[in-house]
Amino acid sequence: MRPTPVGAVTPLAEDSTDVDHEDYARLCLDPVRLAALGRAAEGTLVAGELSDALGISRRAALETIAALRLAGLLDDDDCLALETLHTVASTLSKAEPASDAITAGDWTNAERKVLRTFFSGDSLTEIPAQRRKRLVVLERLAQEFEPGVRYDEATVSRQLALYHEDYAALRRYLIEESLLSRADGEYWRTGGRFLDAIPSETGSDEAVSGEAGPAVRAPVLDTSRPDVFIMPFAPSHRAALVEAADDERITRYMTDQFPYPYTDHDAAAWIAKCEEEEPPLSFAIMVDDALAGGVGCEPKTDIRSGSAEVGWWLAPRYWGRGIAAVAVRRYLAYCFDDLDLHRVEAGVFVSNPASARVAEKAGFRLEGVSRDAYLKNGELVDRLSYGLARSETDGPGADT
Repeated sequence: MRPTPVGAVTPLAEDSTDVDHEDYARLCLDPVRLAALGRAAEGTLVAGELSDALGISRRAALETIAALRLAGLLDDDDCLALETLHTVASTLSKAEPASDAITAGDWTNAERKVLRTFFSGDSLTEIPAQRRKRLVVLERLAQEFEPGVRYDEATVSRQLALYHEDYAALRRYLIEESLLSRADGEYWRTGGRFLDAIPSETGSDEAVSGEAGPAVRAPVLDTSRPDVFIMPFAPSHRAALVEAADDERITRYMTDQFPYPYTDHDAAAWIAKCEEEEPPLSFAIMVDDALAGGVGCEPKTDIRSGSAEVGWWLAPRYWGRGIAAVAVRRYLAYCFDDLDLHRVEAGVFVSNPASARVAEKAGFRLEGVSRDAYLKNGELVDRLSYGLARSETDGPGADT
């Protein structure tokens, strides 16, 4: 295998910072020269050793070393010239940090990191492909539309075009995620959190009108697995919820309130109920951006206030992959950190060992067996009673 002919090679290390990056890329894209640079990073290049290592002729090895030396990529000892690489790197254009106006507000550290990744100054460099990251970006863009104000399509498009050239895609995503609503050619804000203050162009704080109702939080919670996260149920989940929940095997170990068949009407009613929760209690379990199940809790009252019963379900095609335990563990952290609960409980059918394993892996502790606790399909079933007190954990959000 012979390297690309050397030809006229332009030295890359010069006093001037006017570096020809095309020359640099042309040199490094040659597979033999690239392999030689890798070996040069480990020590001096020797033609014979390079010939043997790369399976090329000695002449080809000499030509490769000469080309790299001429370009300034090798020093006097034929080792990698780090100074040259630093010179090239210093001339590359760098993205401008996201402006303070983009990252200001009630964002978590993870959300702020997403904004800094996808915004340069006040411009959106790209629309995230991953839905959970895209939701953060969309929610930031939704802040540009005042609650209670109606906008025509041209105004919405102009506002979004200030951030990214594909304003049509952004407009569509905002509607799909229920951050904006549309009817009769008009658009208005219907979702996302309403920040208390957003810096204006002059740097002063402008209060956001509360006419649209209380603040809405739509947290997207990462787990210990990059493919799994949880988020509150939203109208955009309706079709996916029907597809995931419509399986008789799920209902065997659920309360009778979980129907089978699971219809579009059931999904709509459930999502409408979830949207009334503030703060959110019912979360969708997402796997690779697909709805895979659900987890939620029912808070107790009176002398049991501050505690809640937690339940979960998962579509059968996701069983046996450790997904439920990861999602439930993250949800328990949410219960303690965000809902400020001091105790969570879970009941498991004694005939459902898989769910018992989920409870134990998520951090629950078996506290006893309740005899004949459930009446399911005309049969009495024992209940495995699990519980976890906040005082038993290592602290808020431990091991999420």
